[in-house]
Amino acid sequence: MEMQLLPFDSPLWEIHTGAYGNVCPEIKLLMGAAPVTSQNKLRRLDFEEKDDEQIAFDNLCESLSHQMSFYSAQYLALPYIVKLLEQKKAADNFQWQLNILSQAGVILATDLPETHETCNMEPAAEEITASHQAAILRLRELAQEFVLNNLEQLSRQDDHILTYFLTGLLAIMGESSFANILCMSCWEECYLLCPDCDFCDEDHAMTDSEMQRQITPASAPTWDGHSFDDPLCWLTGLLDKLDNQPAKELILYFYGTYTCPECGRQAPLLDFAKYYLLEA
Repeated sequence: MEMQLLPFDSPLWEIHTGAYGNVCPEIKLLMGAAPVTSQNKLRRLDFEEKDDEQIAFDNLCESLSHQMSFYSAQYLALPYIVKLLEQKKAADNFQWQLNILSQAGVILATDLPETHETCNMEPAAEEITASHQAAILRLRELAQEFVLNNLEQLSRQDDHILTYFLTGLLAIMGESSFANILCMSCWEECYLLCPDCDFCDEDHAMTDSEMQRQITPASAPTWDGHSFDDPLCWLTGLLDKLDNQPAKELILYFYGTYTCPECGRQAPLLDFAKYYLLEA
């Protein structure tokens, strides 16, 4: 099925809502279907000077990913977000594309089975979820093109912007659980829970020497510079091209093998982290 844009007069906008209710008004403004009006920021700690279009987009994304919770409005909104990305690509607007891909990825990082269990939502019709999947595939194509065509500009971004983008990119490429973990930890911590003995580690940062002693870091494969099939391969390869060795080393620990200090269980560190996420 192809990606479909839900009509603005559909009653589904009132059924599938975000954290702050119906997200259709922001989408209409972004699509040019409603006049641009003065927007109030939902993210009150965002002190950056922005125009009303940017604020409307930020408000939409905040409503779709508030507190890293899943909201079924995502099913309706994502095709429009992809449409906006296509428009900004046609206009050759790097900063808008960077922002859309980053925030769309964070939205996708909320779309996990365990987050669905904690939200109250009406079941989405098959054609809506099919369109949502088509939007993800198109978003993936656009993301790969953006990365490969903008390596130099990406290398000039500060670390916070770059890691936020890479987190979103992971989710877009299908690694939503890992992206969720990185969003929650800001690339600094990784809460772990052992499924065998229930040992829980919520105290150590990933850069902590005691934590690192319990991890055998992964080896970085060689990236061909084009394929995005293996997340460890393309992510570490991309960090090489962006000359960000500290982030690369950290990723190798995230993808490493962890040894539980209580029972000795050895498994990929992300398995312990995903088990924590499941039980949290």
